Amino acid sequence: HYSDILRYFETKDYKEDVILQSMKTMCMNSAYVATHPYLLIDHYMPKSLITKDIPVHLAETSGKFTALRDLINLVQEYETDTAIVCRPGSTMDLLEALLLGNKVFIKRYDDHSIKSKQKPRNFSCTCHLFPSSDLDLKKHPINTSRQFDMLISLDPTVDTEREEIQAILRYKRDSKRSESHAPIVRLVTINSIEHCELYFGKLYPKSSRNFLESVTAAVVVLRDRVGTL
Repeated sequence: HYSDILRYFETKDYKEDVILQSMKTMCMNSAYVATHPYLLIDHYMPKSLITKDIPVHLAETSGKFTALRDLINLVQEYETDTAIVCRPGSTMDLLEALLLGNKVFIKRYDDHSIKSKQKPRNFSCTCHLFPSSDLDLKKHPINTSRQFDMLISLDPTVDTEREEIQAILRYKRDSKRSESHAPIVRLVTINSIEHCELYFGKLYPKSSRNFLESVTAAVVVLRDRVGTL
């Protein structure tokens, strides 16, 4: 996509619809890599996600998954309900595979699971996995008697003002109290497209051309600094 981007910013010799689509594709691919490289490179995806070595392997190949594993290691020792929001499909499959290496009970709020049956185990921590799009809480109602202690956003672009996400944040909480919403933890890869989208999302509407141009330019400029403080 680099030649397309260069042509767009430095010349007027391009087909607008083709170049804009190329920029959108590059941004989407960058977002996949920022979460986990396996989401973009299919042939690296393990044939089975339920073998014992997979959780460690997934964490070793993604800084974001390493951070999430470390966070879950802290909360799994307590009686907690943790909501995790991520992109549906392969991202949620990798997330579930990672969590199989923790002492947590896993509940998915979609129609899929990489493990058909979970053995009954006496874990104090439960992780509830919600898709960041097409979440239907009528079809998949929240299944816990307690409020969520926090919501972890693996997909930092999720709109936390959406009705479904607000329902998770407010679940079993007193609206009149100061802690009326569960705290939100966004996992963002520094200097990545996620970082850029969060910044420029405050300046431009996400569907605007200015937003796409700014994010694309920033991703190119910061490409060698992704994940580096």
